[in-house]
Amino acid sequence: MKKTFNIFFTLLFLITNFVVAQDEQELPYGRFSTDSIMLGEEIKYTLRYEHNADDEVLFVDSTYNFTPFELLNKEFFPTRSVNNVSIDCVIYTLATYEIDSVYELGLPVLIAENGTTDSLFAHLDGVFFKDLIQVLPDTAKVIADVNYVEVQREFNYPYLMIFIGIIFAIALIVVFGFGGKIREHWRKKKVQKAYDTFISSYKSYLGKELSSSETEDAVALWKGYLAAATNLEIQALTSKEIGKVLVSKKLEEQLKLLDRVIYSGSGAEEAKPVLKKLQNIANKGFAYALANEKDKTFILLEDDFEKESHHEDVVFAVTEVSQNGTTDSSSLSGNVSQEIKTLPADIKQKVENTKSSKEIYPLLKTSDWVGKDFSIFKNFPISSKAPLPLIAFGYDLGEQFMFYTKDDLKKEKVSEDAIYKQAMANLKEIKVPFESGPGFYTASGNDFSAEKILDTDFLLEAQKKMGAYKIIVAIPRRTVMYLTDANSTEEQLKLFQKLVHTTYLDDSYGNAPITNLLFTFEGAECKEVNVVAP
Repeated sequence: MKKTFNIFFTLLFLITNFVVAQDEQELPYGRFSTDSIMLGEEIKYTLRYEHNADDEVLFVDSTYNFTPFELLNKEFFPTRSVNNVSIDCVIYTLATYEIDSVYELGLPVLIAENGTTDSLFAHLDGVFFKDLIQVLPDTAKVIADVNYVEVQREFNYPYLMIFIGIIFAIALIVVFGFGGKIREHWRKKKVQKAYDTFISSYKSYLGKELSSSETEDAVALWKGYLAAATNLEIQALTSKEIGKVLVSKKLEEQLKLLDRVIYSGSGAEEAKPVLKKLQNIANKGFAYALANEKDKTFILLEDDFEKESHHEDVVFAVTEVSQNGTTDSSSLSGNVSQEIKTLPADIKQKVENTKSSKEIYPLLKTSDWVGKDFSIFKNFPISSKAPLPLIAFGYDLGEQFMFYTKDDLKKEKVSEDAIYKQAMANLKEIKVPFESGPGFYTASGNDFSAEKILDTDFLLEAQKKMGAYKIIVAIPRRTVMYLTDANSTEEQLKLFQKLVHTTYLDDSYGNAPITNLLFTFEGAECKEVNVVAP
C-alpha cells in the first residue's frame, strides 16, 4: 500500500511540473539587462515571445503605463519563423525616478484573434535600487568641525542683468523726458566757455599799448570768435567784404582803419577804441549763439555799431539781401524776444511792386553760400558738387536784391520749377553787349552778366560772333563774364587764365566772387570744367 502511494505521488508531481513548464513556455519572456539600477539610470528590458506563425502578436508602446519606470526608447527586431514557430522580440529602454528598494516589471504581449485581444503577461522581473549614500548605522557619532572652509563665490549674473536693465530704463526716461533740456544746457555751457575764453584773451589786448602785430592778432581773434559764434565764414574776408556781410558801412570803415594801423605801423592810438566796438559786436555774436536761432543769419545794423551792447543783445537777419549778396533791410533785433523792425516805407512799396510784376531773376552764388539755408536755389546744370556755383532767385530792387525764400514759396503756393522758368525767361530778356579784347571777349558791366552763362541762346550768339564753335567761359565775379576761343594758342590761353585769376582775387570793385572755374562749351552744351591755373 505504501509503495502504491509513493508511485501515485511521483506521477502527480511529474504531471504538475509538466503543465507548469508548458504554461511557462507559452508566456512571454521578460527580463532586465542588469540586477541593480541607480536613480535616473537607463536600463534595458527585453520582451520576447514564441508563438504560432499564424498568430497576430502586438507589443505595447508609449501609451502603456510602465510604472514605476518611464519609457525612453524601444527597439523592434524582425520576426523569425522556424517550423511554423515565430519569435518576436522588443528591447525597451527604461529609467526610473522613484526611490524604492526593489523595482518589478512584467510587460504583456497582445494577441489578436477573432476580433478580440488577449493579454499575456511575462513573469515579473525585478531590479534592486543602488544607493549612492550608505545609510549610517545607529552607533555612528557626529564630530563637530569648526574650521573655516573658504567657498568660492560665483558672480550673480541675473542681478547684474536686472541692474543694467534698471540703469537703461532710467537712461531712456532721462533722454526722452529731459534730453532736450540737458543738451541745451550743455550747449549753452559750451557757448559760454568759448565766449569766456575769447573775452579773456581779447581784453588782454585792450589793457595795453598795441603794436601793429598785436593789433593784427586782436582782429584775427575777433574774426575767429565771431565766425564760430555766428556761422559766418569771415576769417578770410577783407574788411570791405565783412562790412557787406554784416551790412555795416561804418564797420567796414573802422576795420579799414585797423588795416591802416596794421600795415603802416602808425595810428596805434586809434586802434583801441575800434577794438572796444568790435567787442560789442562779439557780445552780440555771443547772444546770437546763446539763442541758437540757426534759421536766421546774424547781421549788424548801422545804429547797433555805435551803441554799447551787452550779452543779451542780438541781431538776426531775415530775407532781404543786397545786390552784392549780403543780407539787408528787415531784421529782428534787440534781445532774444525778437522785436520785429519793419522795412522802410519806400523799400517796402518797391518790394511789393516788384513782386507783382514778377521781375524775378537768377543770381549765381558760391557753393558755400550761407543764404542757402533759408532761400530757394538750384544746383548748377552740370553738377551739384563744389565749387560749382549755386543758382539763387530773387527780386532786383535796383541797389538791392531780395532773395526768394522758402517761406515765400509756401506763402505764394508756387513750385520751384515755376520760379526757375520765370527767372530764366526774364534773364533771356536782358541784353548784354560783347566787347572784344586782346585774345578774348568780355560781356561785363550788367548786373546779370555772369548769369548769362545760363542762357543758351546767349552762348550760341557769342559763338557766332566769335566765329568759334568751342569756347571757354569764365565768371569769376558778379557782373563779369570773359570768353575766349578754346582753340586759341597756348600763350593766349595762359593770358586768359591769368586774367580770370586776377579778377577772381581783385576785390577793388566790390563785386562778390562766384567761381574760379573755366567752362568749355560746344554749342549750348558744357563739355568740360577746369579750375583756373594761377
